[in-house]
Amino acid sequence: MRRYIFLILTSTLFFACKTKDNNYEFELGQYVQKQILTSGKITDTLFSSSVIIYLPAGYNENDESVKYPIIYFLHPFGANYIYYKSVYDLGTLMSYLVSKGEIEPAILVFVNGRNIFGGSFYVNSQDPANKLNVYGKYEDYIIEEVIPQVENVHLNKNKLNGKRYIAGYSMGGYGSVWLGLNYSKLFNKVASISGPLGFSIFTQPEAQNLILQILKAENAGFGNRLPLGFDTLAQTLGSKKLFTTFIVALSAAFSPKYGSCADFINPDSIKYIYITHNIGSNCIGFRLPLYKDLSSTNNSVLSLWLSKDPLSVFVFNAPIIDTVIKNDVKFYISVGRGGDTLEAVIYRMDSVFVSFMKQRYSQRNKDPNEYIYYNVISGSTDPFGFPATHNQYVYTELSEVLKFFLKK
Repeated sequence: MRRYIFLILTSTLFFACKTKDNNYEFELGQYVQKQILTSGKITDTLFSSSVIIYLPAGYNENDESVKYPIIYFLHPFGANYIYYKSVYDLGTLMSYLVSKGEIEPAILVFVNGRNIFGGSFYVNSQDPANKLNVYGKYEDYIIEEVIPQVENVHLNKNKLNGKRYIAGYSMGGYGSVWLGLNYSKLFNKVASISGPLGFSIFTQPEAQNLILQILKAENAGFGNRLPLGFDTLAQTLGSKKLFTTFIVALSAAFSPKYGSCADFINPDSIKYIYITHNIGSNCIGFRLPLYKDLSSTNNSVLSLWLSKDPLSVFVFNAPIIDTVIKNDVKFYISVGRGGDTLEAVIYRMDSVFVSFMKQRYSQRNKDPNEYIYYNVISGSTDPFGFPATHNQYVYTELSEVLKFFLKK
């Protein structure tokens, strides 16, 4: 019910803006859906390899004198590529801001990152021991298949002005920053709205204890622990067990396992590894960064998570940071504070992440304020008085992201 109320309220807010100036009218662009051909990178047989492209008002493919920047938007956990069209009608929001003279027009692309767990986090799910594709190479899918096909097949590449941006909300915010860091030659600007950007905080005892207590509360029906078998656990995943569901999806993305079933069921492994299915004598599953009895974290698995952690990149990976700074990539990071437990955890992550970002830019004689915009939302952003919880300020922030990318 809350989701439907939220949709109604965001729609009300938008149309209030649209009609506030004596039934103000403006020209709209058009949405088109295109298929992306993929060559074995995605293992989910039900995956919809499609994108939605928003062409701005007045777009004429044959007029190559008018060129546009292009923005890739990554959706949050539990959604898919239609999210920014169906929930926020982001193309119409952009057209409105263009009509008011606040931003330049752009081509928008909505990418699919959904998998069988609800979200891929836009990384390559590979067993680190053998590099086998476990739950899908979504990072490679976007970089090697989505972007080339969108820009060279589905669009006239001569309509692009060379500016490419990437943005996302929640899981999409994480994915945008991860791809922006690792492919900084491809993206001029990067934006994250409530993206979890600092998993390394879970190496701290206080944060570990907090997560374990939350998971125990969510799994009280199992005796304050996780069940031994994945089939039992899977039946209870969803919005009522938000942190448990995220931990499972993150484990499938960051610490998957593919190999002999014997390696999954030995007395030690069964304490923290789940099997989701098997292929002959081989099993497919994932490692948890904690033990199923929720007694403690599993630091050996947590180290695998840190290899996919944007904060760890800024702390330890100097070559990547040097390349990012050399390429003059600019970042917009926004997060709420104090609205709910999830947003409070993400706020703590992102605050540490931004602090390290600024240190690294300063150490390389770059003004961090020129390259990093950090927006902390501590109160309501709308006339209904909602706090800055994980999903209550997204519409407002999408407008700010468009301005960050496209402001005249």
